[in-house]
Amino acid sequence: MAKPQEFDVFLSHNSRDKDSIRIIAEQLEEEGFITWLDETQFKGGDEWQKELYETLDKTDVVFFFIGINGVGPWQNEEIDYLHRLYISSGKQNIVIVPVFLPGANMYDVPSHLNYLNKFQSLSISDLLDRSQIDKLLKILLRNKTPKPKPSQPTVSYINLERLLSQGKWREADEETLMCILKVAGRSEYEYLFLENIDNLPRKDIRKIDKLWGKYSNGKFGFSVQQEIYLRDCAGETEFWEGMVGYREYNTAEKWTCFCKKVGWYNWLGQRKLYDELTFDDKKAPLGHLPQQSLLAIESASSGFLSHLGIENDYSHSNLEQLEKLLSLREWKLADSVTGFHLLQLVGRTNEGWLGAEDIDRLPCDDIHRINKLWLKYSNERFGFSVQKEIYISTGNILGKLNKDAYKLFVQKVGWKKQRDWGFNGGWLSYNDITFELAAPRGHLPVVDKRLRIIGEELHWRTSNQYDFSLLTYRFLTCGL
Repeated sequence: MAKPQEFDVFLSHNSRDKDSIRIIAEQLEEEGFITWLDETQFKGGDEWQKELYETLDKTDVVFFFIGINGVGPWQNEEIDYLHRLYISSGKQNIVIVPVFLPGANMYDVPSHLNYLNKFQSLSISDLLDRSQIDKLLKILLRNKTPKPKPSQPTVSYINLERLLSQGKWREADEETLMCILKVAGRSEYEYLFLENIDNLPRKDIRKIDKLWGKYSNGKFGFSVQQEIYLRDCAGETEFWEGMVGYREYNTAEKWTCFCKKVGWYNWLGQRKLYDELTFDDKKAPLGHLPQQSLLAIESASSGFLSHLGIENDYSHSNLEQLEKLLSLREWKLADSVTGFHLLQLVGRTNEGWLGAEDIDRLPCDDIHRINKLWLKYSNERFGFSVQKEIYISTGNILGKLNKDAYKLFVQKVGWKKQRDWGFNGGWLSYNDITFELAAPRGHLPVVDKRLRIIGEELHWRTSNQYDFSLLTYRFLTCGL
């Protein structure tokens, strides 16, 4: 039998939470820490139990994960054994950290493990939220040294902050462009392409945005510009005949609309020269700065503003609207508002659909709030958690596409007829969806074709089915 491998942290978990633990393990490994996860260390055979205890004897840091599935039988054995080692060592040689997975809390700890209450615990509500994974990393950094990672270029924002704090808005605008070009690896150029925008680290964009917002008292910054763009220029929401409509401008009109809103055009309808801009936070229009960084990507600037993924203030008003519609049992309107809200959350109203990276950025809090509203007003017939339950019960795996199992799921929730022949191969068009409480369980929300999850063309777009599986993966990472 091979000797237990070297590792930094033992990940004790219920096998039913395996998918969640894999996500956490990958992020810890990315930061240079070696994790012990049974599926990667055990190679089978009759001596795995002996190997487990030898591994536990070598453990000095353990993350004991508690999820909504409770504590598994072998997990009980692992923590009891480690706790005995902890006591016998004089409470010095082992760091034990109870970690609550999304949806779990202290009430999910079995009574026989009450001794865990004396250890400082952590809670994770979103497995893809880096700030929450950082809680685990801080513990490891206090006790372990990560293995070296390949060096990566870094960008300092010290000069930008100095200029902003001194109110040197023009110099700060020019420095912002330099920072973005450097982050994108385009320092030798003065412009960016759309593919460069897609690869811009969001943490850098947020850092720059926070600095501008901080020193301008919320008047300047990318998030301010994004809100102006989405609210006034990307399109507008209108209600008619019980439907939510979405009127779009073409890209050139959207950009011109935005430039006029933030004061980059003069009274003759011509774009101002750079020297004509107002570098005064008291006199400049809202969102007037930064400017040069947007002009450097003018050919794709609307895409930049749509892809920022910076949080805005739409969430509260949209959810109030959704609750009102659900309380009135306006199911079709509520479904459209749900889809539009998800698009707004990640700045995708311009495109009208979500990709894999967009779904990963959907805020867990909003997913939970939307789900609770649908559950509440449908007597638990509709909602994401209902769909997730049916998705699993029909043989699907969260986040993965199995066409045969997926077919059973869509038939179960009533998005597809039992037969495969005839018009659209049995798939319903959006107009054929049953917007009534008598619809099959899990029928709503279908989050219409703007999200490319279910709609008129789903039957010939296999990518749409895959998009929905990615949405179920987000349900997993959010602990839904």
